[in-house]
Amino acid sequence: MIKIFKKNQIVFMAIGLMLIVAGYLNYTYSPELKYQTELTGNIEENLGDTIYVNTIPVDKDEQERIKQNNTQANNTHEHNNNIAVQKEKDTYFTETKNQRDEMLDSQIDTYEDMLENASIPNEQKLNAQQEIKKITDLKNNIMIAENLILLKEVEDVVIMTNGENITVVIKSENELESEKVAQIYSIVTRQLGVEINDIQIILKK
Repeated sequence: MIKIFKKNQIVFMAIGLMLIVAGYLNYTYSPELKYQTELTGNIEENLGDTIYVNTIPVDKDEQERIKQNNTQANNTHEHNNNIAVQKEKDTYFTETKNQRDEMLDSQIDTYEDMLENASIPNEQKLNAQQEIKKITDLKNNIMIAENLILLKEVEDVVIMTNGENITVVIKSENELESEKVAQIYSIVTRQLGVEINDIQIILKK
């Protein structure tokens, strides 16, 4: 009887040892434990607890700073666009006047070259002199007309001509009153010697 008891005791001890080994192996190779260990580098005992990975607390002050920076960037972009548009408006009249004057000066240079050319007949030289005077007078009359128009409380003005038709571009934020339009027509017809039907007035805001 004693021998049987010892034998059963050995069997129970073996079974208990197997359970301990199985539990250890299950703990060591648990997929959940392995996943958590790979994420954190640590082995946590409470595998059943909820784990928050890569959770960053919200900083309201930082959010407000980001919002303000974005608003400031948008305002700066809009401001730069407004400056670019305003610059384009401001340079239009100056550049157009320069291009017009350069074209007229080029015509004068051409006629002056004819005067200096010994092979050109005197009759053509006389015509060249007349054309030079005509162009010079046109430049002066345009300048006088533009200055008189500026006295009519407009921001800027440029007068262009192709020899027959006159285009008057007016810079003004407000619509031109009919009385002011009539005054502009009067100035241009008087200074440039053209008919009203040959004049076109364009408003550029």
